[in-house]
Amino acid sequence: MHSIEELAGQHFDAIIVGGGINGAGLARDLALRANVSGHPMRVLLLERSFWGTGTSGKNSHLIHGGLRYLKYFDFALVKEALRERALLLKLAPDTVRPLRFELTAQGPIDRIFYGAGIALYDLLAGANRIGSSSYFSSRLKDQSTEFFMARVSPCTICWLARTASDRAVISAHGFRIGTRRATRPHW
Repeated sequence: MHSIEELAGQHFDAIIVGGGINGAGLARDLALRANVSGHPMRVLLLERSFWGTGTSGKNSHLIHGGLRYLKYFDFALVKEALRERALLLKLAPDTVRPLRFELTAQGPIDRIFYGAGIALYDLLAGANRIGSSSYFSSRLKDQSTEFFMARVSPCTICWLARTASDRAVISAHGFRIGTRRATRPHW
């Protein structure tokens, strides 16, 4: 860990505030790109508490592949999310893994609705499809639909921050960057 005194006066090409999944991932990506290109880059990753203890530590760690955007008919976004999910599964198989879900239908209309949605989801995934979804299988109990998403291991954020640090990213936690106080509006 670095103190603010150690960091004062140093030059950084990028300063990233927030050591969650996005900040740590960005720091690692910048370090890898700098390493591959041969152009040294100094990156500073700052976190108020500890890596991944904010919002990133309090979510499901699902990589949904855009399933939720189907209801808005945003097929381009679904395809993009599915490509990103496939890329993560390929690049980090030790931290991103397929996860099976079973969605219970409340009747034949739900079963058709969810089955058609998952079939469309798989169709949009194309070669990036993971697992074998079951839309209208009689083997599933309660007229369920079975499909796959992916999940990131919760330890991924610490791993990203650590591997970024191994690649010329200076990381420091325990810093508070400014304050914002909520005030009552004056009517």
